[in-house]
Amino acid sequence: MCAGESFSPWQQWFLPAVWGNEASILSKDMKKSLLYSTKVIETAKFYQALSKYSLKTKQADLAKAFGEGKLGMYVSGAWDISGIESNYPNILFDVALLPKPNKWSGTHASFAGAEVLAITKQSKIRKQL
Repeated sequence: MCAGESFSPWQQWFLPAVWGNEASILSKDMKKSLLYSTKVIETAKFYQALSKYSLKTKQADLAKAFGEGKLGMYVSGAWDISGIESNYPNILFDVALLPKPNKWSGTHASFAGAEVLAITKQSKIRKQL
């Protein structure tokens, strides 16, 4: 688990896992915290259960350990694929969706940072925003 940077545990794993468990950390009007809701607590318990099997460090350390074959999997993003391919050309790996906290419901969720969102000048929708 990426636990070495301040954004990683929250952004890369826990928050997407909450969304994937069909939950939210804020009410729809964004005035009330839902951190103690049943689904968020269920997600936290899932996260906690995984942590005892996890290497908890910075993302670069996890990528290195994965590339050296010392980790079976780790959560990252598309930005990491080319680095692993170029730094560890002999490793065979694949990508998959984030695990869901509940195998019977929910969805696989991911965090899409603002750096991947764009609207062209020619877009008709742009004028509506």
